[in-house]
Amino acid sequence: MVDDYMYETAANNFLELSSIQRLQILAKLEEKKSKPADLVKEFDSTKQEVYRNFSRLEDGHLIVKDRDGNYELTEFGRTMYNQVPAIMFLSQNMKYFHHHNFGSMPKKFYMRVGQLSDCQYIKGLGTILEKWKEIYNNAEEYIYLLTSEIILDLGKPLIEKLNKGVKLQYILSETCTVPQGRSENLKKIDFKKYVQNGTAERKMLKTVPTAIILNEKEAFIAFPELDGEPDLSEIFYGTSADFHEWCHDYFLYYWNKAGSFNESKLVEKV
Repeated sequence: MVDDYMYETAANNFLELSSIQRLQILAKLEEKKSKPADLVKEFDSTKQEVYRNFSRLEDGHLIVKDRDGNYELTEFGRTMYNQVPAIMFLSQNMKYFHHHNFGSMPKKFYMRVGQLSDCQYIKGLGTILEKWKEIYNNAEEYIYLLTSEIILDLGKPLIEKLNKGVKLQYILSETCTVPQGRSENLKKIDFKKYVQNGTAERKMLKTVPTAIILNEKEAFIAFPELDGEPDLSEIFYGTSADFHEWCHDYFLYYWNKAGSFNESKLVEKV
């Protein structure tokens, strides 16, 4: 149970981070040890202000000076600084989260949301479909797909990858939007053979909270609108190791929860 003292301590520590220059200092010191004088030229600030912020960070036990006069992050300081990307991601996308949420995301993924900070926001269904196709085309090892909507036009690049031995794992919702002609198209390309030889694996969830498409190098994620399904008109796309790891782990979490695939639950749109 969190008591008032713990809240007060946390609030005081957040106060030490409530300065652009102090955050910049922490970022620089994470890269390498430095003296205050080394950073004065890099900041649009006076020498006195830079020294004052170094002193404040030292008093807050976020940084420490060695015998040569260089400052470095303490373990506490490094850990505190590594929480900043989560605040940055949410702050940069505050308007987006007025109309979207994280769905039924497990708490452990909330705690890692800072991994999503190095990403590109993309809006517009046409642009997003091209990015989706690009992820398929760039895949060399695998394609993972978690979605509540099937895009028939993307079938061709996907089959081309399956024929080259790229592994496909996908999860559909029971209420997945299925385009007309899908059944005929699956028969035409003999999709069953990919399932039988293990190249393609399918599972199903009652509902899909978030859409994710990734290969071994890149990923995109679409969160749901408030009280709705994943909104594929606005996505976050990234190629950084942290962004990819978050999306990869999120997909595997639901892959392990998903049940057997049941084609009979899918109904094609008329």
